[in-house]
Amino acid sequence: MAKKSVIQVQVYRSPGGEVEDIDKGGKYCEYEVEYKDRMTVMNVCDYIHEIMDRSLAYYKSCRIGKCTGCVMEVDGKNRLACTTLAKGGMKIGPARGYPVIRDLVVDL
Repeated sequence: MAKKSVIQVQVYRSPGGEVEDIDKGGKYCEYEVEYKDRMTVMNVCDYIHEIMDRSLAYYKSCRIGKCTGCVMEVDGKNRLACTTLAKGGMKIGPARGYPVIRDLVVDL
């Protein structure tokens, strides 16, 4: 049986509650994600949401880079989560320049 590859990522999490995260008062939490070849940032978010923490809020729609709704800050630059390849040590946060609603969801 092949050894599973694992990467560590940091993901921005808003403070608790159902209120908007207007002042970015949250923190980055570290997750160990099972890595698969050609995995995208969106796949990382899917894995965290489905396997580790159902409360993670993020936006996904077309998954092919057309709608631009999945824009997130990845390692300091705004990128589309559905087309950006994942790597170990990534820091994923809400897109810069937009008000944060919760976690990785911004008001476009």
